[in-house]
Amino acid sequence: MVSPFDGNIWFFGGISRSEAELRLKDKRPGMFLIRESNTSRGSYVLCVSENSKVSHYIINKQAETNIFQIGDQTFTSLPDIIQFYKLHFLDTTTLIEPCPKGPIYHPQQSPSTALPPVSLPTTGGELFVALYDFKGKDEEDLPFSKGDKLLVISKDEDQWWTAVHTATGAKGAIPKPYVEKFIPSGSQVVSTGEMNTNTDSEPKFAIATQQRMPSAYDPTQLKLEVGDKIQIIKTHASGQWQGINETTGKTGSFPFTHVQVLKDNGENSMT
Repeated sequence: MVSPFDGNIWFFGGISRSEAELRLKDKRPGMFLIRESNTSRGSYVLCVSENSKVSHYIINKQAETNIFQIGDQTFTSLPDIIQFYKLHFLDTTTLIEPCPKGPIYHPQQSPSTALPPVSLPTTGGELFVALYDFKGKDEEDLPFSKGDKLLVISKDEDQWWTAVHTATGAKGAIPKPYVEKFIPSGSQVVSTGEMNTNTDSEPKFAIATQQRMPSAYDPTQLKLEVGDKIQIIKTHASGQWQGINETTGKTGSFPFTHVQVLKDNGENSMT
């Protein structure tokens, strides 16, 4: 059994976000590593393979107290963080095992598939609008503010896309849940991932059947407690729905597997 106190196993030093993703992409959920932050001096990043994506959780270190903070949790050391998240979920998994060290394969991008230089939204792609502010956590990230328009030029991963900021021409990685497809005024709005808006005359409701504690880093995700009543706003073929938790008043996304749809707003109906 790997000890969380053996930093030689799980600490990868100053590797980049891209290298961390190459090491963890398509690995079993719960495989992880810790690296130094490339944008916040003295801080670290916990990188975890989670359900066909690689999540990056910033670990802020308070220099004056030597306290480590991840989300709203505080710890006295990096091994304490690993020990805690071996028992508690991050978003969809606990920490299972460190990522193996050693050489990795870096795929070479051929000229036919390389992305062309992009500075303005005249090169094609899809135009999206930001739903939230995003400050970025790593040097590859593209910071933006709510309402900014972003040209998505490559959907590299399920949750992270490459985009160009239409106002500044800057290019970088953006989180998919933070943006929505831009539709000109007067057209029907279709949100990210081709979600279907509930257009019935009567709103649809569901009851939460499982507790869900989403990552503190993703404001688009909805927290659920068993028994919460959810008004369904949008559904998605992938199983991620959007709704309003009437218990908390919060709006966000949630997996349909965690709720039971109410028939006629009163009678339970499994879907």
